[in-house]
Amino acid sequence: MPNQELRVVQHISTGLYQRDPKVFAYSFTQEWPLGGQQHQLSYTIPYQAGPDAPNGFGDIALNYRYQLRGEEHWA
Repeated sequence: MPNQELRVVQHISTGLYQRDPKVFAYSFTQEWPLGGQQHQLSYTIPYQAGPDAPNGFGDIALNYRYQLRGEEHWA
Protein backbone atom coordinates (compact mmCIF):
# COMPACT_ATOMS: atom_id res chain seq x y z
CA MET A 1 0.00 0.00 0.00
CA PRO A 2 1.50 3.36 -0.93
CA ASN A 3 1.82 6.08 1.67
CA GLN A 4 -0.60 9.01 1.84
CA GLU A 5 -0.15 11.87 -0.60
CA LEU A 6 0.88 15.26 0.75
CA ARG A 7 -1.97 17.03 2.62
CA VAL A 8 -4.20 13.90 2.52
CA VAL A 9 -5.22 12.45 5.89
CA GLN A 10 -6.83 9.01 5.85
CA HIS A 11 -9.40 7.86 8.45
CA ILE A 12 -10.01 4.11 8.84
CA SER A 13 -12.80 2.64 11.00
CA THR A 14 -13.31 -1.07 11.61
CA GLY A 15 -16.00 -2.66 13.72
CA LEU A 16 -17.44 -5.98 14.84
CA TYR A 17 -20.76 -6.74 16.51
CA GLN A 18 -21.68 -10.25 17.65
CA ARG A 19 -25.07 -11.16 19.14
CA ASP A 20 -24.36 -14.23 21.30
CA PRO A 21 -22.46 -13.56 23.44
CA LYS A 22 -22.80 -9.82 22.91
CA VAL A 23 -19.43 -8.47 21.84
CA PHE A 24 -18.62 -5.10 20.32
CA ALA A 25 -15.18 -4.18 19.01
CA TYR A 26 -14.16 -1.03 17.17
CA SER A 27 -10.91 0.63 16.11
CA PHE A 28 -10.15 4.02 14.64
CA THR A 29 -6.96 4.74 12.70
CA GLN A 30 -5.71 8.01 11.26
CA GLU A 31 -2.76 8.26 8.85
CA TRP A 32 -0.81 11.44 8.01
CA PRO A 33 1.99 12.12 5.55
CA LEU A 34 5.05 13.82 7.08
CA GLY A 35 6.40 16.39 4.67
CA GLY A 36 5.72 14.24 1.61
CA GLN A 37 4.67 10.79 0.49
CA GLN A 38 7.85 9.02 1.64
CA HIS A 39 7.20 9.31 5.40
CA GLN A 40 3.93 8.51 7.14
CA LEU A 41 2.74 8.57 10.76
CA SER A 42 -0.40 6.85 12.05
CA TYR A 43 -2.18 5.95 15.28
CA THR A 44 -4.85 3.39 16.13
CA ILE A 45 -7.25 3.49 19.09
CA PRO A 46 -9.09 0.21 19.85
CA TYR A 47 -12.25 -0.23 21.95
CA GLN A 48 -14.10 -3.37 23.00
CA ALA A 49 -17.04 -4.36 25.17
CA GLY A 50 -18.32 -7.82 26.04
CA PRO A 51 -19.05 -10.16 28.94
CA ASP A 52 -15.86 -12.27 28.72
CA ALA A 53 -13.28 -9.59 27.93
CA PRO A 54 -11.98 -6.41 29.53
CA ASN A 55 -14.21 -3.50 28.49
CA GLY A 56 -12.97 -0.13 27.31
CA PHE A 57 -10.12 1.33 25.33
CA GLY A 58 -7.04 -0.75 24.61
CA ASP A 59 -3.44 0.24 23.99
CA ILE A 60 -2.98 3.04 21.46
CA ALA A 61 -0.61 2.07 18.66
CA LEU A 62 1.69 4.65 17.07
CA ASN A 63 3.26 3.70 13.73
CA TYR A 64 5.83 5.20 11.40
CA ARG A 65 6.24 3.99 7.81
CA TYR A 66 9.00 4.83 5.37
CA GLN A 67 8.40 4.26 1.65
CA LEU A 68 11.71 3.28 0.09
CA ARG A 69 10.56 3.32 -3.54
CA GLY A 70 7.68 5.10 -5.29
CA GLU A 71 5.21 4.02 -7.97
CA GLU A 72 7.71 4.86 -10.73
CA HIS A 73 9.74 1.78 -9.64
CA TRP A 74 6.86 -0.72 -9.71
CA ALA A 75 7.30 -1.93 -13.30
